[in-house]
Amino acid sequence: MVKLGTVRFKGRCDRHPGFDPHDGAGGIRGGCKRCQLLLEIHDSHTRLVDLIRRAKNEVGPALVRRPAEASPPVDDRQTTLF
Repeated sequence: MVKLGTVRFKGRCDRHPGFDPHDGAGGIRGGCKRCQLLLEIHDSHTRLVDLIRRAKNEVGPALVRRPAEASPPVDDRQTTLF
């Protein structure tokens, strides 16, 4: 089993605040390294989500645990004291 935590990342290039990684490499102006890093992060995230979705379909659902059988109720009235 693999557990992945939720990560929030709000990144923006100081030089090009209008750059959107969804536009792809064509939106990078002047070979800006910050914009390229944002694009790499976006691409890696997209690939990860796709892999998770593919694995979910191929591997199948996780094992479902059955609830433990309930033990019989215990008589706690202390009838021996009467």
